[in-house]
Amino acid sequence: PRLRGGFSLKNLSIPELLLDLRNTELRFRGHDVHFELSDLILNGSDLQIRGILSLLPDAVLNIPNLDISSRYMNVDKAMAVSDRAMKYVPASPSAPSSNTNAQPADIPVAIRNGSINFARIVTGNINLLNTTSRISLARNVFYLNNLRTRAFDGQVNGDISVNLITMLMKIKLNGSNVDVDKAMRDAANMKDILSGKADFSTDISLQGATYEEQMKSLQGTVDFSVKELPNITFLN
Repeated sequence: PRLRGGFSLKNLSIPELLLDLRNTELRFRGHDVHFELSDLILNGSDLQIRGILSLLPDAVLNIPNLDISSRYMNVDKAMAVSDRAMKYVPASPSAPSSNTNAQPADIPVAIRNGSINFARIVTGNINLLNTTSRISLARNVFYLNNLRTRAFDGQVNGDISVNLITMLMKIKLNGSNVDVDKAMRDAANMKDILSGKADFSTDISLQGATYEEQMKSLQGTVDFSVKELPNITFLN
């Protein structure tokens, strides 16, 4: 069947989840539904989302197009929304299983073509500016292709993929004119250790849900060079 029509929802507020939504629209167009969320506010961070969902019967939810943008995204505060939402999810009873090595089910979602455009991303002391990328999701793997961002007063670009089931990450990034002192202060809280401008190139893979697991599985290469005369401080 082909569906026609649509509806909108305005000024939704859920204080328990730290969530507000100014406007959302759904428009049914035959075998697709076009959706748009305007000013989705997650604990102070904003998202603008528009895309297309396929209504054709399939074992996988197909999203032919998905575009996400934001003027300001504080990752740490936005995660509080997720934490609160999880409290309202009923715990499902665990069924006994004879196969203890059973693999988790595949994610039944595919994103064919998408993009992100974030003016500012904040996490901890790290500020990322003008972050753009092509995005897609296929066979449990989320892709960030042609990723570009401004970090630590330098430019970073490359490709990242993450298997959302196994948490295997593959990271290929190049950076130029990165302020070393700023990067060490903001990312590692290390002050007055090394100064200068750095270029770097990474081609690494790592896997795991915790920092310890990721470090144990880390493989690949990282090359960097520091320009300008560095200021090196040796700590006693």
